[in-house]
Amino acid sequence: MQALPRRRLQRALASAATYEEWRTAAEALDRSEGLWAWRSEDPSPYYDHILLRRQLEQLRELRQSGVVSPLISLLQESLYRHLSDLGTQELYGSARSGTKFLIHDYLTEVETSLQHLAGMPERSFPKKEKLKGFRQAERVFGRPALMLSGGGAFGIYHLGVVKALWEQGLLPRIISGSSMGAIVAAGVCARDETELAAFFAHPEHLYRTAFRWQRPSKLLSERTLCDQDQLLHHIVRNVGDLTFLEAYKRSGRMLSITVSPNRARQKPRLLNHITTPELTLAHAVLASCALPVLYPPVRLQRQTVQGQRVPYAPDETWIDGSVCSDLPKMRLARLANVNQFIVSQANPHVIPFIPPPKPRPLVPPARQALFAMAKANAVELLTFVRQTSQGLFWPPVLDHLVALLRQEYLGDLTIHLPFKPLLYRKLLSNPSLEEVQHYIRLGEQAVWPHLCRLRDRTLVSRTMQEIVATLSQSGADPSGTSDQSA
Repeated sequence: MQALPRRRLQRALASAATYEEWRTAAEALDRSEGLWAWRSEDPSPYYDHILLRRQLEQLRELRQSGVVSPLISLLQESLYRHLSDLGTQELYGSARSGTKFLIHDYLTEVETSLQHLAGMPERSFPKKEKLKGFRQAERVFGRPALMLSGGGAFGIYHLGVVKALWEQGLLPRIISGSSMGAIVAAGVCARDETELAAFFAHPEHLYRTAFRWQRPSKLLSERTLCDQDQLLHHIVRNVGDLTFLEAYKRSGRMLSITVSPNRARQKPRLLNHITTPELTLAHAVLASCALPVLYPPVRLQRQTVQGQRVPYAPDETWIDGSVCSDLPKMRLARLANVNQFIVSQANPHVIPFIPPPKPRPLVPPARQALFAMAKANAVELLTFVRQTSQGLFWPPVLDHLVALLRQEYLGDLTIHLPFKPLLYRKLLSNPSLEEVQHYIRLGEQAVWPHLCRLRDRTLVSRTMQEIVATLSQSGADPSGTSDQSA
């Protein structure tokens, strides 16, 4: 008798049109399968529930007592001790609707305690000391970033990922993109909140014609298969014609775009409003989409003080960011103090090999082991061929292949496009409105199961960032700046 309701709930979960519908079905399924009881029970081998319960009670007592220094000390000790454990996948892989209630209670108390400290009167905790302390804590804990991979037409899926995060107030203020991910990232970071709401509400307004095959007369002269002018037109229509600094001032979000070098002994570049504020978004995105064979390399452009557009580093050209640096984690961590990487992965050569969140015993580990061995052997073979083929016409191609294979394509939390072989025939095509809506829906549905973990993992950094912004605006910052440039 219970099988029929369970199947009905599974269908409701799969067909949910909103996160609220998905969450209702997920909670009902968890209750029907006994997982709600699992959430109510504290013990688990993946965290110290006894210590967490004790420190939760201590935080509550200290907050209610109104003391400052002991509460700050306990927060520092407790967060350092527990945060690494509380974000593990194992604690979020049992129930669909969330993890242990004890963990949610603890994190809620941490948030309440931080807000309590921020709101204490001047005589107990001066504003300047608060701002200094919270800024220091924010630097220590770091910030989350969203990284959008390449993927050709598959990258439209990123729109659904961003939309789902934005609707829940969980969209990081640091966003990077490569190739198609650069188009989506730039489109988001070039809009303020009102424009972003309209952007998501009306996907029919997106300009969808990015691909146009090269005319036969240009195939031999340009030696590329696709019309780059059409791609640039598509980018300008959807992103606009701003510089990195102008986009940052407009949205308050830090946009970073990766481009790969087109010659030896050069490194990939991470372009944003800190490293290259005067660069134009359109040509940076165009360069990040310049996949060899399909499109020619691109010279970047910058805007002068007089408003003129001139070449940037005119002796250098750049190609697709995914070739050498699809996910620039190390550089973004150093530049923007990022400590958590949320990856939206849509690369066609990556998604078939991403392991499922709940793998079957033996089969996925064996598949992953075989894939790792094949990848390592391929890198060794290509490296050997590259070293022994100096002076031939093909070493640049080999360089790109080695760079592709050596990269790490996953993050601390990876949200990926489901592997659907039939979609591959659409990889290099202009999508219809129905296909755009389908990709967006796939992105939203992929995010929903991760929202609880995302909310918990980013709660401390989000709370601290909000407190720093509020204290800065209230006059606690004598410089008048909020220090939110990254």
